[in-house]
Amino acid sequence: MTDLPQDELREQYGRVLDEYRFQVTLNAARTRHLLTLDLGLLTASTGLLSLTSVEPGWVLAFPPVAGVAVSGLGWVLLGTQHGYYRWIRDLKGQLEEALDLGDYAIRTTAGMRGESGRTSRLARVGDVHRMVFVLLGILNLAVAGAAAVV
Repeated sequence: MTDLPQDELREQYGRVLDEYRFQVTLNAARTRHLLTLDLGLLTASTGLLSLTSVEPGWVLAFPPVAGVAVSGLGWVLLGTQHGYYRWIRDLKGQLEEALDLGDYAIRTTAGMRGESGRTSRLARVGDVHRMVFVLLGILNLAVAGAAAVV
């Protein structure tokens, strides 16, 4: 598989583990920030609708429309960032094979273990995140509709 000596493979494995941790942490932070922004826009939208002193128009429509855009962006970003994660996860697996780690390889998820089918879990984390972004998008659309009729 490789011409690298074992000590260089081990060093590279350490770097790949660091990159793996970085991707997991960065992906979680991105998702958290987008969910926070989306919830903030939804909160602002409903708050503006409850004020009787605000004139109807773009002021009422902007936050929920922006919330729909953030929900869509979140949906797309989940796929992109999971691709980054999968790439480094697969490289980690290749290095574990090259190092002949066998049972000592780090395989905490079904994807790392090479399990292609659903496991006994209720849902995948990414699927739950997508459902949350869809729900927030629908709620933002509902508030945008309410803003249009005020």
